[in-house]
Amino acid sequence: MPPSGDAVDVAGTRIGVLDGDAGEAPEPARRLMLDGATVIAWAAGIDDVEAVARTRADENRVFVLALLPGGRWLAVAPTGAVLASGPDPDLDATLVELPLALAWNKAMAPGSDVVADRPALA
Repeated sequence: MPPSGDAVDVAGTRIGVLDGDAGEAPEPARRLMLDGATVIAWAAGIDDVEAVARTRADENRVFVLALLPGGRWLAVAPTGAVLASGPDPDLDATLVELPLALAWNKAMAPGSDVVADRPALA
C-alpha cells in the first residue's frame, strides 16, 4: 500500500491514497486529482465521513472509496452521489461499477471546469 498522499497506477487507472484525517482537508484530495487520480481510496479516521467523502468527490470530480472505522465502507461517484455503502448483513459481497469516464469530465457547470479554470500559478 502506498503512503498517504501518493497515487499509483493499477490496471490503467490512477488511484490516490489518503489515510486518517488527510481526507478532511480539501488540499490532499485536490493534489491527488491534479496528479491524475480518478479514484481516491480513503482509510477515514472519522465515523461521520459521508458528507466529507461526497464533498471531496464532487469538488474534484473523482470517485471516493472510503473505509470507515469498524469495517464500514462507502463508494461515492464524481457527482457526490453515494453509489453503495456497507456492510449489509444480508449480503456476502457487493459489486460497485465505477465508470471511469465520469471522472475524466471535470465540468462542474456550463462554462466551468475544476482543472481548466484554475488560475495560473506564478
